[in-house]
Amino acid sequence: MAWSGAQAQATIDYAIRKGDTLVSIAREQFEDPKRWPEIAQLNAVRERALKPGSTLQLPKRLLKATPSQARVLAVAGKVQIDGQPLRADSSVAAGQWLVSEPNSSATLQLADQSVITIGPGTRARFEVLRYFGDPDLLEVRLQVEQGRAEASSPPNRPKPFEIRTPAATAAVRGTVFRAGADAAGATTEVLSGAVQWSAPLAAVSRPKRASAVAVERDFGAAASPQGEVKPPEALLPAPRLTRSSAGEPIIAEQMVAALPVEPVAGAARYRLRVARDAQFTQLIEESLSSSVPQQWTSQQDGPVHFSLRAIAPSRVEGKDLQWVMQMAARPVAPEPARPAAPDSLTGAAIQLEWQPQDQAGGLPVKEYEVRWTSEPDMRNFTSVRTALTRHAVAIPQIRSGSQALPTSALVWQVAAVDAQGKRGPFSSPLRLQWWGAPALGGLQAQNQSIEVNWSAQPGVAYRVLLADNPGFSNPQIRESRSGNMRFDALSPGRYYTQLQAQLPNGAWGPSSAALQTQILPPPSPPPAVSDSLGTPWSTGSGSSLQRQP
Repeated sequence: MAWSGAQAQATIDYAIRKGDTLVSIAREQFEDPKRWPEIAQLNAVRERALKPGSTLQLPKRLLKATPSQARVLAVAGKVQIDGQPLRADSSVAAGQWLVSEPNSSATLQLADQSVITIGPGTRARFEVLRYFGDPDLLEVRLQVEQGRAEASSPPNRPKPFEIRTPAATAAVRGTVFRAGADAAGATTEVLSGAVQWSAPLAAVSRPKRASAVAVERDFGAAASPQGEVKPPEALLPAPRLTRSSAGEPIIAEQMVAALPVEPVAGAARYRLRVARDAQFTQLIEESLSSSVPQQWTSQQDGPVHFSLRAIAPSRVEGKDLQWVMQMAARPVAPEPARPAAPDSLTGAAIQLEWQPQDQAGGLPVKEYEVRWTSEPDMRNFTSVRTALTRHAVAIPQIRSGSQALPTSALVWQVAAVDAQGKRGPFSSPLRLQWWGAPALGGLQAQNQSIEVNWSAQPGVAYRVLLADNPGFSNPQIRESRSGNMRFDALSPGRYYTQLQAQLPNGAWGPSSAALQTQILPPPSPPPAVSDSLGTPWSTGSGSSLQRQP
């Protein structure tokens, strides 16, 4: 990795003093005094031609080093520096140990604007952090004993940038890359530029082992715990969203939000990172899983940034999928509790009940809002708000017209309203079936019989109640599936009839409105014809002769 011509010739001005020689100047200014001939070559001068007061150009890359420090941009969770809590805007010098706990990270910025993120569960320190005459000529050597570090370095840097692990070293002259170490060895992944991935010196001396490989963009490489460097391999592709978010935000209205991602072929594990910012400096969580994560539990509302990458069996980590979800789960929706038996809902009104939920991370609840409708898409609905102390509301039956077995699809939801008047998301729709009363088609009374008719639905059993009193005490009850029923041998009088349908749970549903009819007594015969003495007249056959009305 060669330096560019501009960087190789970056210089400072040096004013020649009386008694200066090229050797004395190099001894005073250079890290390696033996490189004094480069002063003569750069300035085209000879030892005897040095004139006090004149100026020489000294290559910055040869100057003595000045210690540098890293500035802490952000700390998420618990990170320590030499056993003390690490704070944002503090400084980190060479030799100081950084130790991050799980779900914790620190983002550092170097003098040349390089950025390094120390991941969760990491122990690392700068072995070398110094510059040569200019902060842009920064030499960096970060030792990662365990865990992971991700770095972004300006391109074509004149001084090396290295991340060393016990198993291998990643050295760059400007790139975006990662490096990590654990008991199984070490890995590096290159997202931009290139990395020289080399084994430790102790491993290089062993025969039949590669000592170094060049890892290009979109490739990664592993190393064994013994320092055996593996060939580069292509990074696994970034996972894909299961839905398109182009032009619309992904909104999660539940505390446990579903993650809309698809698995990656060939992945052995997945690394999920969750942060408050797009740069992932304010880390909320980082976790490893053997399968693609399906859900994530939010602790507060607002925009949340997600990053997911697939990890190959070699432990080389793939490209990142990043997306944003707007968490809008608070105040948390109550849980619908009753009714729990949708096939037994009958009557003129129904009591809807719910169970309040813990509002951890949100404001207290002031009241509830309930909405209901007969439309599955909830487009047209009726809503009502009820006080905090009440966890139930009674609503009238939704009418769907008169038919043989009227039923209404009842869809209802409930939401909480916080102390500032903000209504949270509604609960999942609870779909119930509200059974009404069947309708009688009509009654026909003739002689001593009553015939009952209705429009029967296939597969539904009905029963007809016939009583001689409006209270239906001691009724006659008969069942039928045909849509008609006949009651015979009835005594004269007034009769009342109702119809019931059998519900899916086997119970009998509500009764229809009562219809009434009357069985009349048989008519009296006309009086017989008689003479003046009252003797009835008779016909030739001997039957009485009756007077016609």
